[in-house]
Amino acid sequence: MDSLQKLPVLLYFHGGGILFETARSPTYHNHLNAPVAEANVIAISVDYRRALEHPLPAAYDDSWTTLTWVASHSARNEPEEWLNSHANLKKVFMAGDSAGGNIVHHLGIRLGEEKLHGIESPDAIMVHPYLWGNEPLPSKTTEPEKRSLVEKFWLAATQRPLGATTRY
Repeated sequence: MDSLQKLPVLLYFHGGGILFETARSPTYHNHLNAPVAEANVIAISVDYRRALEHPLPAAYDDSWTTLTWVASHSARNEPEEWLNSHANLKKVFMAGDSAGGNIVHHLGIRLGEEKLHGIESPDAIMVHPYLWGNEPLPSKTTEPEKRSLVEKFWLAATQRPLGATTRY
């Protein structure tokens, strides 16, 4: 790699229903190593606060804080020298699976509402995002037992029943 080449940045939001897993979980840590090396990108695996101790919107807030922290490096004078020297903040990607896909979705909405200085609008990759609503979409299950399980996860993550009036 050319020493002057700046690398794209991948912000990765792990899955786990907002309840399980962390950025340090072997499933996610090991999963990211190969594509990061192959794609030649800087990966930032976001370790957001999880429910039950910290119901939503804590994970959204932590993830937004991470995105703004990355953007703050656009002036090249922030504390993380590695990002100052090597990150191409014109090429930022947000990716996540399951609950992480849900977080990427919500960050995208927030980026549409708030101007974030320092980076262009990041591209978004959602892998099997954990998105549910009161009425099932054709691709979602209508089986009562499975829907009940998903609704219990959502109640644990938000401490509000599915369909309660919230922004999330």
